[in-house]
Amino acid sequence: MPYVLGLSGGGSVALRLAIDYPNSVSKIVLGSSVARFKELKMPKFFENLRKLKFLPSVRKAEKFYILNEQAKDITKEELKQIKAKVLVINGGKKDVVPISEAEFIHSNLKNSEKCIFEKDSHSSYTRKKYFYDKVIYFLKE
Repeated sequence: MPYVLGLSGGGSVALRLAIDYPNSVSKIVLGSSVARFKELKMPKFFENLRKLKFLPSVRKAEKFYILNEQAKDITKEELKQIKAKVLVINGGKKDVVPISEAEFIHSNLKNSEKCIFEKDSHSSYTRKKYFYDKVIYFLKE
């Protein structure tokens, strides 16, 4: 069976895939992912961009807010349905996804492992060798 890697918002898609199609995936790697969208810590620059109506990047910030508001949370009950083994990775205090969200996901899965890269921010660890070493080790288990 295939593996799925979901980083940031892609992690929610990976979880939803495993819930809706439980026999389609054997392992999932999540990186700074959310199940409960209201838990995101909005970066200051998004707040500041909303105030500047003349910049083209304002549209991107607004789309981010709209998507976040419309996203459907994944419940504890849904997480408990997931059969696949899941590696839950998160950055430390600088990550826009709080460590508590990684803990929520991890603690409600039947078969998961949690890894926090304390010195990293939102998905910055994806540019580091230790991230790939961890993922490869997990997939080979």
